[in-house]
Amino acid sequence: MGNILQRIEWKERTEKLNDLLQKNVLSIEALEQGFEAEVMKLQNSDEEFVIKIWNKSANPNIGYQYFLLKALLERGIPVPKVFGWGWNKDGQQVLLTSFDGTQLTSFTENSMKEIGKILSTIHLIDAQGEFQFPTPDFIRHFFPDIHRHKDLEAILKTIMSAVKMRHDCLIHGDFHLQNIVEEGDRFTVIDWTNGQLGDSRYDFAWSRMLTKLYLSESLSVNFSMSYLEKHPIQMEEIKNFEAIAILRWLLLHRNGGVPIGNDTVERVLALISANSILKDHSVDEIQILG
Repeated sequence: MGNILQRIEWKERTEKLNDLLQKNVLSIEALEQGFEAEVMKLQNSDEEFVIKIWNKSANPNIGYQYFLLKALLERGIPVPKVFGWGWNKDGQQVLLTSFDGTQLTSFTENSMKEIGKILSTIHLIDAQGEFQFPTPDFIRHFFPDIHRHKDLEAILKTIMSAVKMRHDCLIHGDFHLQNIVEEGDRFTVIDWTNGQLGDSRYDFAWSRMLTKLYLSESLSVNFSMSYLEKHPIQMEEIKNFEAIAILRWLLLHRNGGVPIGNDTVERVLALISANSILKDHSVDEIQILG
């Protein structure tokens, strides 16, 4: 079994990681195999950790993510504690963090309100401090290769001309329920690959739309009401950004990057019909299956 940590060239590491490097054996349990990364749980006696190994094709900035998580933890945001980052022998980037529980399996009114409050707290962080957040171009980052999908591109351009994008606060970039884990009564927000300066309205709308799509309208209302207490947004803005979120989902779907259940496409069609921005575009114009 050995110690997988000893086979990594660490660029940054804490005293805890130094201690772990002295161990001869760490047990390994596979947690997730995603499009961009492999996630495993490491265990040493009564301590548990998470090691995430990114595919070379993903090419994220894990050094940035390491320091971002440290900065967020110092500001009281519920994120994993980081112990080190580096490269393995295959040239893949690696991040070692604390193990903070498992993905949520049940959702209640109170849990959705708490999750809404967490996102609100993230958006209230002072983004003008010493830590330098990246500010990527919105379209290039969230809609890569959209030029290959002229139907989506045309609608997105129309919507974007009606909104003024902001880059004035920290956003998670992919805040949804699979990126939140729980242990006891504590929630922790994971996967900060897309953390950046951006528009809180989009971050909120993306999470709200996914909650409607994969859970229910009522749980989405619980989440939204909690968030909007501290971050009021005009309804017209919510509709615009929810339309943008739906378009992003459609683009990801065409690239095989979203979960699909028996009624998912039917639910997406319902979201399109209910959105005052998108309902004027026929289903034929918005090709669901690409």
